[in-house]
Amino acid sequence: MKFIECTLTSEMLCMGERIKKGQFRPTVTTIPYSQITGALKAIFGDKDIHAVGHFPFKSEQAFRREHVQILTYSPRDRALDTSILPLYIEYLVDVEGKVYIVETEDAKDIFKSDKPISIYMGAFKTKGFGRCELKKVKNIGDNDLKVGEGMLNTRIPIAKVEELKAKGDNFHKDLIDNDATTDFLRDIFGIERVKKARYGYLFEPTSATSGVYVLSLFEDSIIEGPGFLLKGDDGNG
Repeated sequence: MKFIECTLTSEMLCMGERIKKGQFRPTVTTIPYSQITGALKAIFGDKDIHAVGHFPFKSEQAFRREHVQILTYSPRDRALDTSILPLYIEYLVDVEGKVYIVETEDAKDIFKSDKPISIYMGAFKTKGFGRCELKKVKNIGDNDLKVGEGMLNTRIPIAKVEELKAKGDNFHKDLIDNDATTDFLRDIFGIERVKKARYGYLFEPTSATSGVYVLSLFEDSIIEGPGFLLKGDDGNG
């Protein structure tokens, strides 16, 4: 199992949590699979790409004080020509994160040089948010992987839609009852066990115009897997 490690930098990044009917949308403080993988596929097409990331920090509170700001956004109802109730959205400024991309043939071709790659990630891209620069740092081979147990530092779907459909509705129950894993978590990211799951949902596109929300492991889930997925491995904790 091999990975490509990159740095990710961005001046303004809006990755707000989705809260139904809520006027305040907090930001995530990690780099979920859905965001970074989707951003790469938006640039390079439907390639065999799987990526996750995180922002290395010792204290989330200190990170938020330094890098989180609030945008007040008032969308308009065009039919009535009036403003809807304003949304208060957190966004990140001047951040540097780490991204880990599974070394597939497509990924090797994309990152065959050390030249930085520009991608766009998150919301409000038309308003100047979301431009990121990815720069390859190194390749991580089998012999370089440190495996341990700890708290997950990112967000990863437990499986792709096809695997979830094949395994049935009670598929996720095995993770809880048996400290199990899934083919996707094990084969793609080397997660051998899920000892304590903190669940949420990430969006997976199924076509150019539609998609579904997939059950996912969120940060602070306790797993056994590669060290770069664990809080504390890079000072993230």
